[in-house]
Amino acid sequence: MRRYASSDSRLTSCSPVVTPAFRHASSTAPTVSHACGSETSNPPARSSACTSAPSLRKRSTIAAPIPDAPPVTSAVRGNIGGYCRIRIAMTIPFTGVPLHELGPLVRRIDEAGYDSVWSAESTEFDGFTPLVVAAEHSRRLRLATGIVNVYTRGPALLAQTAAAVANVSNGRFVLGLGASSNVIVEQWNGIPFRRPLAKVEETVAYVRTVLAGERGAGGFKLASPPHKPVPIVLAALRDRMLGLAARIADGAFTNFLPLSRAAQVVDAFARPEKELACRFFSIHGPENDALAAAKRIFVAYATVPVYAEFFRWLGFYDEINPVVEAWAAGDRKRALELAPEALVREIFLLGPVEAQRERLAEFARAGITTAVLALFCPPSELTALIDAFAPD
Repeated sequence: MRRYASSDSRLTSCSPVVTPAFRHASSTAPTVSHACGSETSNPPARSSACTSAPSLRKRSTIAAPIPDAPPVTSAVRGNIGGYCRIRIAMTIPFTGVPLHELGPLVRRIDEAGYDSVWSAESTEFDGFTPLVVAAEHSRRLRLATGIVNVYTRGPALLAQTAAAVANVSNGRFVLGLGASSNVIVEQWNGIPFRRPLAKVEETVAYVRTVLAGERGAGGFKLASPPHKPVPIVLAALRDRMLGLAARIADGAFTNFLPLSRAAQVVDAFARPEKELACRFFSIHGPENDALAAAKRIFVAYATVPVYAEFFRWLGFYDEINPVVEAWAAGDRKRALELAPEALVREIFLLGPVEAQRERLAEFARAGITTAVLALFCPPSELTALIDAFAPD
């Protein structure tokens, strides 16, 4: 029996990181024990061979047992049907699950038929290390950074790290890159946040050159380049970055997408032959608590300038501007009260798993090709939810 971190709440988050903005939003909302978890998946703008490994079935010192899971079978997966037109992926790691205990869950994800796992990088672990763990405990999953930014690592180091993960995973690695935000880049790391579009394009060109075994600008050359090309996916919200991803990358990775505007993003990308992934926050628990959690996460994101501009580009001026104004005035409670419920319901996966799977099918019909789930649930429910969302 494995033991993961305990949870007093129905809605403790299993997604990877806590953002400062979310902490601010949470400070004016109900506490965890009354409402929801206080953690979000990586907000990038805020700001198959299996190798052997030692057994990871160690016990942590904190209780909340998860019984050993039964084998994955078609009966366990259930009858999902047409929902599987979209590739299903999972965000790792999971809050409350130490990295040294992540392996069994990755094996479950792999055996259940998921397409990929995508890391997150903000305030918890880096974006590469969880994928190394996943590589050791999976046979066929694609392993993607979702995302790492182009500022805080030099381009040669990015290429070296990508080559290492491609090697340890036997060619299953996908490099997800993005500009991130002035908070992460400038405030936290002391690096000027300038010309993000140009910086992303320059970095992709350099990394592709070096990963191909050629010499990059400045003379750097990998001693052991990957045997096959490493796919590159770009984090993109609005038309210019989506267009750049369509032109120079193998795919795009978007976030916080309302269903009614999915077609706008799909049309701006305009490359149906390429991957268009999107992260979806899947929140579980009583409806009122789940909605409260979704609103808190929404405010944490929507008040970041790049996301505010994203929602305005999508046409939600009237919904976003009052939230941003209240937040800028320091009235966190009012910002939460102004969170537009209809828009929140369009973005988040809420309600029973069946309803959430149907919502994913709607996004698939709109043109999203990969759904990257970020689960919000007690750790004790992870295995059941991995099975419930698994493709046939």
